Amino acid sequence: MVDSLGHEKTEVMSGEEVKFNFSFFYSGKTNSLQIGIIIYQSGVYLIGIDSLIDGFKISVDNETVKGMLKIPHMSLTSGKYTAVLALTDGGRFLLRGEPIDFTVVAKRIYPGIIDIYHEWDLITNIKNLSSEQAEQ
Repeated sequence: MVDSLGHEKTEVMSGEEVKFNFSFFYSGKTNSLQIGIIIYQSGVYLIGIDSLIDGFKISVDNETVKGMLKIPHMSLTSGKYTAVLALTDGGRFLLRGEPIDFTVVAKRIYPGIIDIYHEWDLITNIKNLSSEQAEQ
């Protein structure tokens, strides 16, 4: 895992851009190579990011495949996580990469695991509402 400048990192700030670089040799020819990054916390599956689901088609013919998955806004809250690269070809499992352990540090305390982008908008002036109206 690297930051936006390409420096290897094991600790990132929540909201920071991170990249997962990958490189491997594929022996054979395929039009259905699928690359996934799976993120776990304490062994619990949190999210899988998948090239096929994202419509990113990968065709190779006996060649080295190099690439990167960029996450512009790492939205996990403070904690320790593990990322793992997985490769499949037409449903056939090919490789499970070495686990990458990393820590996320958040400036704010959030309930839960993921900091989902959100915005608040106040539609009415709460100070002018009666207690019955405010409960609705």
